[in-house]
Amino acid sequence: LLTGTLLLLGCSASKVTRYDAGKNLADYKTYNYMKFEYSHYDSIPYNEKNYAFFIEEMDKNMKAKGLELSDNPNLIINVGVVVRQEEQTRETDVRTDMNYAGQRRYHWQVEDQVVGVYDVGDMTLDFVDVKENMLVWQAFAESMLSKNEQKMQKRIAKSLEKVFAEFP
Repeated sequence: LLTGTLLLLGCSASKVTRYDAGKNLADYKTYNYMKFEYSHYDSIPYNEKNYAFFIEEMDKNMKAKGLELSDNPNLIINVGVVVRQEEQTRETDVRTDMNYAGQRRYHWQVEDQVVGVYDVGDMTLDFVDVKENMLVWQAFAESMLSKNEQKMQKRIAKSLEKVFAEFP
């Protein structure tokens, strides 16, 4: 899942929402990432590079918030990612789509025509209190993904910047 995060965060226009359990996150000094297993790496383009960049950006943001990476953390971060395909459509229009020479003696109606397909990623960051095994803060980001590595890394950085702007 963490690997897919990179994709997810590689979004052009990201939307961020959050959940706050009312815990004082200043009480936490250390963090690490929840271990995960993911068997479909091939479905996530650029996963190794994006994963490394994502972790680098996460660590940078966590350090800026005063938390240190630790093997014995009091905060665990679980990263969940879902990638889905969306279709870009345009609506046919009697004013523009019927301008042709010929006869049309059959039923014609306005409809959506698919003009493109793109990937959208949804990422969830769960910050879990290790001792209490309780969710203390959560962020959700959604945006388009890019197959261009440089664009992807810019989008990852921008999405994490938005997430951490909300981090207490």
